[in-house]
Amino acid sequence: MKSSWFLAIEDEVKDANIVLASQSPNRFTLLKELGIEPRVIVSGFEENLPKTLPPSKFVEETAAGKALEVAKILTEKKVLFSGVTLIDSTQRIEKFHVETKVKFGDIPAEMFREYIKSGECFNRAGAYGIQHKAAAFVESINGCYSNIVGLPIYEVVKCIRKLLLLKK
Repeated sequence: MKSSWFLAIEDEVKDANIVLASQSPNRFTLLKELGIEPRVIVSGFEENLPKTLPPSKFVEETAAGKALEVAKILTEKKVLFSGVTLIDSTQRIEKFHVETKVKFGDIPAEMFREYIKSGECFNRAGAYGIQHKAAAFVESINGCYSNIVGLPIYEVVKCIRKLLLLKK
């Protein structure tokens, strides 16, 4: 039976969205055992800090470097591609792709932390939903807005019309 303090912790984190910036299966397992379902995003941070640092400082700075690297991954310039294939009743195939570039502006650390706490960044391609709070982070878009949301509507409708015209 779980103790009451453990249940309180589990209840507090059940709606939290936690990112684990580590490939460690043990860390992942330990968090899961606490009732925390972390999203794993591996950082590219190189653990090459000066070996002259005290061990406590070395591990703190390495962890901070990994966390900042993952934060950067979640906020850097993105290029999104959607591939679409439509087939009509005569088996005529139309396929295309749409590319959209999104440039993020400077995001204050506190604002970024609040965004992560909101949970909006999880279970989304690119870790953001431009149609929601993340719109505040976008400096510019080059391409199709609806492609960022999930489907390049203009291009899909254009292709459907083309298939319908070819059918006549």
